[in-house]
Amino acid sequence: MKQITQTLKTGIVEINDVPIPTLTDKFVLVRNAASVISAGTEKTKIDMGKKSLLQKAMARPDLVRQVLKKMQNEGLGKTLQTVTSRLNSPSPLGYSCAGTVVAAGGLVDGIQPGDRVACGGVNYANHAEFVAVPKNLLVKVPANVSDEEAAFATVGSISLQGVRLAAPQLGETFLVLGLGLLGQIAVQLLRANGCTVIANDLDPAQVARAEGFGAIGAGPGVDLANLCAQLTGGHGVDGVLVCAGTASNQPIELCGAVTREKGRVVVVGAVRMDIPREDYFKKEISVVISRSYGPGRYDPFYEENGNDYPLPYVRFTEQRNMATFLDLVSQGKVDVRSLISHRYPVDRAADAYHLIEGAKTEPYLGIVIQYAAAAGQAPAAGRQPPPPPPGALAGHARQDRPVVLRRRQLRHRQPAAAAQAHGPGRVPRPGHGQRPHRPGGGAPVRLRLLRRRVRRAARGRHRRGADHHPPRHPRRRHRRLAAGRQARVRGKTAGADGGRAGHGAAGAGGRRQPADGGLQPPLRAVHAGRAPALRRGPEPAGGVHPRQRRRHPGRPLDPGSPAGRRPRDRRGLPLRRPGVGAGGAPTRCA
Repeated sequence: MKQITQTLKTGIVEINDVPIPTLTDKFVLVRNAASVISAGTEKTKIDMGKKSLLQKAMARPDLVRQVLKKMQNEGLGKTLQTVTSRLNSPSPLGYSCAGTVVAAGGLVDGIQPGDRVACGGVNYANHAEFVAVPKNLLVKVPANVSDEEAAFATVGSISLQGVRLAAPQLGETFLVLGLGLLGQIAVQLLRANGCTVIANDLDPAQVARAEGFGAIGAGPGVDLANLCAQLTGGHGVDGVLVCAGTASNQPIELCGAVTREKGRVVVVGAVRMDIPREDYFKKEISVVISRSYGPGRYDPFYEENGNDYPLPYVRFTEQRNMATFLDLVSQGKVDVRSLISHRYPVDRAADAYHLIEGAKTEPYLGIVIQYAAAAGQAPAAGRQPPPPPPGALAGHARQDRPVVLRRRQLRHRQPAAAAQAHGPGRVPRPGHGQRPHRPGGGAPVRLRLLRRRVRRAARGRHRRGADHHPPRHPRRRHRRLAAGRQARVRGKTAGADGGRAGHGAAGAGGRRQPADGGLQPPLRAVHAGRAPALRRGPEPAGGVHPRQRRRHPGRPLDPGSPAGRRPRDRRGLPLRRPGVGAGGAPTRCA
């Protein structure tokens, strides 16, 4: 694409072929139809570029301090490299344009391809065929406003912000110093507020133009102080808007002389600010410097990150100022078409800058750069804009791409029926007719913890062997320990009395012989306080395997034996009262 740039070292203005800007989530890609040259601001930048390094340093001492600070922090070599790179690199020009949307980022709402928009911002709304602009620095253009008129939105917002700071009221009298592009728009805005306007400039043609908008002209040679006193009954004007650009201190001194007590002075242009104390102190005059085109300017949180200020606290931001100005143009209360003095195609942009540099003596006011899109022509081959990405035009919740939820958002997910009821992409938070989602399937916390312990125990049993069984419940562990201590006590008592009675005939080693003479695996009896490991054996005729006995502790070992009819504990052992030995004989507990 074609873009108008300037080299800061030489001040030369060129038309370069550069790549189309990359589109990001919070930006909008716009094909320009027209852009406006701010003669005062851009002429100052061009004149600064043509000065020598010493003259640049004398004109911008603030930049010199920045260079010295950088030299202290990063060293001389790196500082020189940075300064040289900055001076030799091309710098884009322009900050006010209008065109048609080509594509919108995924986080931009309310903007679609084909919408006509007005754009603003230095380094964003440049003199180029395509620009990428943050979503807070563009507004839609009303249908009855042309692209050339919409290109004045940013310039008009600068004047509008100055008028807002002056706080004009119906019937007040204001003085406007400097009738350039900003001054002419300020005169119309003050007239729309019902104020009497005195317009002053050194150019009689500009004074005559302001009189056409309803102002009282005060050209060169007019005693401005006497005129203001006559029109206000000797009180002085209620406020002054300084829209001039000069290195002289004369405008500030004049403001103190013609303003009434407790009046307002708003500085919109670039003038010297040596305020004379005598007049301003005695009259208690308020002096305010207007910051460009509204709240949000120079704030990366607002401009680059796309975070808007809440309307109840900041009624008019720079974006709302742009929208308000376009509404005034649409209603016919502000006329910008009559302010256009020259129109140049982008290929002849160098001629436009020769005009404002003074190479031509032709008078000028509003200079418009036109692009191919203004005539409905397609851009040249090799400079086609990229197609809009799928699903990048209707906000962050779309039908054509899934909504990606972060892990912390999973608790607010909803069923499919609820999602359809609330609409696509809308996930109601808890408290709106649904319970929070739990990653564990909605089970209570205690049950989930118990399942986790069982899984861990199963993994441990797999490592330790098949004979290990996990505890039945964590809360019953103390009961099993107490039962084990009682079993050891009973085992010692039974050993002292000559073995355990009631389990059939006891042989060597305390083994019980079944009635049919078959082999019986050893019981989980305690001998001398130790529990031997279970050994596999043939299944008895009338009993159950020790494995099954542990899993079914209520089953008797031998239903036909007296011991089998006794009540047993969970491990399959007969229950005994403390202090009672074999055969019912009293014993002494150890």
